[in-house]
Amino acid sequence: MIDRPAGVGRVCRARASVRPASPRALLPLLLALTVAARGEAEQQDDRKRLQTIEGKIADVRAAISDQVEREKSELTQIEQIDHLVALLAEQIVILDREVAAQQVKVDDAERRMAALQADFDEKKTALKERLVVLYKMGELSYARLLLSVDDATNLARAYVYVSKMVESDREKVEAYQAAFAALEGERTALQGKATELTQLQQANQAKRGELDAERRRKQEAIGEIRREKWRHLQMLADLEASAQQLRKLLNELPPTVGQLSISKFKGAIKWPHAGKVSLGFGLHKHPQFNTITVQNGLDIEALFGDPVSAVFGGKVVFADWFRGYGNLVILEHGDKFFSLYAHLSRIGVALGDMVAPAQVIGFVGDSASLKGAYLYFELRHGDQPLNPVEWLERRKSAG
Repeated sequence: MIDRPAGVGRVCRARASVRPASPRALLPLLLALTVAARGEAEQQDDRKRLQTIEGKIADVRAAISDQVEREKSELTQIEQIDHLVALLAEQIVILDREVAAQQVKVDDAERRMAALQADFDEKKTALKERLVVLYKMGELSYARLLLSVDDATNLARAYVYVSKMVESDREKVEAYQAAFAALEGERTALQGKATELTQLQQANQAKRGELDAERRRKQEAIGEIRREKWRHLQMLADLEASAQQLRKLLNELPPTVGQLSISKFKGAIKWPHAGKVSLGFGLHKHPQFNTITVQNGLDIEALFGDPVSAVFGGKVVFADWFRGYGNLVILEHGDKFFSLYAHLSRIGVALGDMVAPAQVIGFVGDSASLKGAYLYFELRHGDQPLNPVEWLERRKSAG
């Protein structure tokens, strides 16, 4: 009795027959092959990058532990957690790509398995039918054909006929054996790909768990700052030091030559985001600790990942992490007028780029933020803060 190889039915979705695919039906396969075309070289680069990031994560964790033991500044600890969150998020992006690429391989292997299963079933059926015929002919079936011939001419013809039958039967057996081997090989390959896919999915899930844990740790640290006055005062001192560093940076930046100055467009420039202003420009008193702080810009409500737009055409003079401001983009708009966009999740421009009004320059985030995701926006002339509401287009939610 000839049976299907063990385990085949558990691994693939068998098909009794395979019909020619229409062009429309082939579209998902072509799209899948486009994803798969990333190539092994790019996947190897991703895996090397994952290992590099893992090393950086270990370094940042060690630095955080050292800072906690030595009771270093709250801002430093929070920013180290932010760096860790960014690294974990980058790992997740890479793992998402790896999972997608591996899923394409599994889907492709399942399609090949289905085709091989159909071919195997067809050859098995043909061989079974032939075996039934031979069984009915009884033992020595080929010899009986030859012995039943009574003259030399017919014997020669019968011999040729029997030879062809023997060759045909041999080909059927070999075809069956080849189909069986191909099906077994593809089954083994599919099991390997499915195992790797499961491992990648588990690694991805684990990294997401780590990311969630670090975000909770940041919120706990922020909660302590809000509850304890000495921590709050230390944070204010750290932020003031960061503000001084920012003033120094702005003073050192050279003016852009030939740039249309924003100075002629006071009250008419675009908003960087459509969100509501949650904290305006000027002095503010803390409701719990009665401390007075100076707000040099606007806190604008926004969702994580929202696009942030340039308020005016200009040149990118800074696009990097800045202590106290997280991922920061600074644009120069002529005559040393600057716009600043802080706490971004991702920077979308590079140093030296020329940007147009309303061009997306980054995305809302919570890097180095004590308030979660929002956009912090400033306008400055030299190192002097300007009230953005006086320069931006009027709208009901402003101020």
